[in-house]
Amino acid sequence: MKEYILTAEVVEPICLAKRQEAGNIYETLDYIPGRLIWGALASLTGIRPGKKPGDEFLEVFFSDNVIFSNLYPTDETKAFRSKPIPLSARALKEAPGFKEDELPDLPGRYGKGIWDWLMDGIPEDVVKEEYEKYPGFYIYDPPNCKKVSIPKFYLTQHERDSVRGVSKEGRLFVRELFQRGEAFLGFIRSISADGDKVLEWLFGEIGSKAGINLEIPIGRSPGRINLTVEDAMSCSKHPLYKELPTLNSDGIFTITCVSDTIVLDQFLRPLKYVPKDLVLRELYGVIKTCEVIRHFSAAEVIRGWSGVYQRPCEDEVAIAKGSAFLFKYGLGDGKKSEDLIRTLNELQKRGLGLRKAEGFGEISINETFHHEYKRCPEEGR
Repeated sequence: MKEYILTAEVVEPICLAKRQEAGNIYETLDYIPGRLIWGALASLTGIRPGKKPGDEFLEVFFSDNVIFSNLYPTDETKAFRSKPIPLSARALKEAPGFKEDELPDLPGRYGKGIWDWLMDGIPEDVVKEEYEKYPGFYIYDPPNCKKVSIPKFYLTQHERDSVRGVSKEGRLFVRELFQRGEAFLGFIRSISADGDKVLEWLFGEIGSKAGINLEIPIGRSPGRINLTVEDAMSCSKHPLYKELPTLNSDGIFTITCVSDTIVLDQFLRPLKYVPKDLVLRELYGVIKTCEVIRHFSAAEVIRGWSGVYQRPCEDEVAIAKGSAFLFKYGLGDGKKSEDLIRTLNELQKRGLGLRKAEGFGEISINETFHHEYKRCPEEGR
């Protein structure tokens, strides 16, 4: 496996629309999709319509052996990549937030803690109405977590009357944008045996690993991000990939979707959860039984825009990022826990589902968050 860290810094304000334009308010995503980086870097390799791509191009962009991850927000240190807060996390409505986080609307007051319900389920004596989901992104800087958010601003524009040269009445458009200087972290990972070779070909075609400028059009004013590539083995940033040291002695493990995950059944219908059949297939021969004990999941509609054909891409239904699943397993005949750990590590590297090269299907096995926050906030978290 070969991995490079991607750092994207906003040079000119950008809007990554959540959906195709409709109405007069265009909201932006909270992150930079891997598909955007995937397409932008492909356009810099010199491949043009009508020109037959070489084997290296097909290996990098169409084999699922090279993964362009989503770029998620980071903090002021630019050393930690955030992750989506799991859908199993709950916060008290009166003071939602980690205990180290100051409440945005109440200066001087802090959150009362987060409670994750994946491992132990929903307590019978809890008043569920007092709790709410806690969306967003978090950074785990041991021993604590903190929420990360990206400040945005609104840009107001008028439609121009081409005949009279003035603004049209009632034609007001508002775009939500990222500010200059905001930073995001992600990775490019090759899981093939010659991963170093194919990635060196990519950066050779682009011509640089530092200061790659990507333009993202926003109406008449193109937004721009500056992309820096660093070798994961030699850079000072917190590692994005962590090997599993051990497994729970109760015969369980968790799968948490770090990005939206596209999974289809045998009839090509999109699923809203990770089925046990898929897990058995991915871990074939290592485990013989598998069942879902508990899960917190949701569906997400993926929308896109084709810059080549200037029309919307076909919608996809995916398992939303942050979805969390608790599985119970039985080892196969003659297999040991070490065999399962090795196989789970390989699964974590390559991801689940379809279109993994574009950043979909990134997962985390035995996410620390579920174990650290499974206690009631009043008990210490």
